[in-house]
Amino acid sequence: MTTRSPLAPAAFPALPEIAGVTRRVARAQYKTWDRCDLTYVELAPGTTVAGVFTLNICCSSEVELGREQVKGGKGRALIVNAGNSNAFTGYRGREAVEQIMAQVAGHLGCDANEVFVSSTGVIGVPLPKDKARAGVEAALTAVPCSWEAAAETICTTDTFAKGSTASAIVGGTTVHVAGIVKGSGMIAPDMATMLGYIFTDAAVAPALLQEMLSEATGGSFNSITVD
Repeated sequence: MTTRSPLAPAAFPALPEIAGVTRRVARAQYKTWDRCDLTYVELAPGTTVAGVFTLNICCSSEVELGREQVKGGKGRALIVNAGNSNAFTGYRGREAVEQIMAQVAGHLGCDANEVFVSSTGVIGVPLPKDKARAGVEAALTAVPCSWEAAAETICTTDTFAKGSTASAIVGGTTVHVAGIVKGSGMIAPDMATMLGYIFTDAAVAPALLQEMLSEATGGSFNSITVD
């Protein structure tokens, strides 16, 4: 990350553990940097998912596939690659994403469509399949990490890692929400290459989850222009 923004908080917030969510990071070395750049989030069986995506017509295969995958309402894993957006890369970029999906699905014993992939970074360069394969392999068996480590790993040009949390009482039970996000000057059109991930231990049906996420995004990220 570059010089820390003067608007950055003093410290990364204390995010709670969310039952059924395990984070791991690894080094795929998509760029010549000395840091982790691949994040793997394992989700417990039965996890419901929702998603909103950029409307950029030059979106990546990750976005194209994700739009279809989210219709199934189920997810078992998330892979986030930092340093290469894999956008505008044609069939070679798609092959790299499908390779990752198959690799993680084989490890978890789930359907490949339950493995979601995101990538952020340089445009027009296909995600290198050899580095992706090795990075995923390392992440699958890595020691679980903190929210802060995951938030740092998904960053590219961000000046600080971003996270937030909230809780509420629903039906007499306390439920928790934790989220991490990356993006610095990348929110047009409609999130562009900004990536955000929100996790909760609340039991929410996929259709309702999608409705709530779409409504919240419309009044927040999709109402902001930073480009």
